[in-house]
Amino acid sequence: MKKQTLFPLMATAVCLSPFSVNASGGHWLVDDAAVIPPQTFGVEAWYEDFGSSADAFTVQPAYAFANGLEVTGVIESVSMGSGRDEGYGLEGKYLWRDFEAGDDFGLGLVITSAFDDSASLDEIMAYVPVTFPLADGDWLVHVNVGVMQDRASDDDETSGFYGVGSQLAIGGGVEWIAEVLESTEDDTFAQTGFRFALGQTDGVLDVSYGWNLDNSDDDWVTLGFAWEF
Repeated sequence: MKKQTLFPLMATAVCLSPFSVNASGGHWLVDDAAVIPPQTFGVEAWYEDFGSSADAFTVQPAYAFANGLEVTGVIESVSMGSGRDEGYGLEGKYLWRDFEAGDDFGLGLVITSAFDDSASLDEIMAYVPVTFPLADGDWLVHVNVGVMQDRASDDDETSGFYGVGSQLAIGGGVEWIAEVLESTEDDTFAQTGFRFALGQTDGVLDVSYGWNLDNSDDDWVTLGFAWEF
């Protein structure tokens, strides 16, 4: 999930094959209540172009345990036009209900932390992702509700956020994803794009466009990649 990048900034020709709707996660604003298969490694990487020489590159390796817990590391490099800053993070996601395992819907808890390059804690975030599978699983609706504490500022500001996302399999190994995220302390953000299956492999490619509904100067384009092994 990309909130480690988006909140501090405030202010992602392939061979296709049919596939079921997969987890959103990664750079998408609204997370899903799903994890990678138990005892499986995964990696996600994405590049974001914010314009005006501002960009970010993020890599997230992850491992899922047999008890429904997924642990993810975050390595991030951000440029706002004058040099680059590196950041690191750790995320844990636990599922109480798993729609991919046969439950009627997915329900989980995610806790994340973000550190700067001097190992200072910049951010703590916790949220509940819920996923409702519709149309025999070809359409997923994701809902997130959570809180974030910005510890990089002098006031340790705490804010709430909520988001809704739609993930629809449109055939030929292609998904359309659209979402909106709003914070109680910041602007409202939206993102939409497509996900492509990479042949018969366990890889996917994402291409998306995001924008700040209150300030178009904060729009961005993302190219992302995910793989399980």
